[in-house]
Amino acid sequence: MNVKIYYCGEWDYLPQASRLEGELKNSFKAVQVELIVSSGGDFKVIVDDKIVYDKLSMPKYEARFPNESEISSKIRKF
Repeated sequence: MNVKIYYCGEWDYLPQASRLEGELKNSFKAVQVELIVSSGGDFKVIVDDKIVYDKLSMPKYEARFPNESEISSKIRKF
């Protein structure tokens, strides 16, 4: 499984991206995670070419980072 995590470098979302990377590596044996610097408040998770999470596509008042285990749960449902 290939996971790409796009995170905003301007707003220093690296800690959130790194936390998610660690969670995914602990949850799945055969996962490869790539952290990709982006901009504009971006925080997006793509698993095997499918968008699983996109902070910028949420309404502004709902925009947030994924909760703990939220992405892992979504991946398990594939």
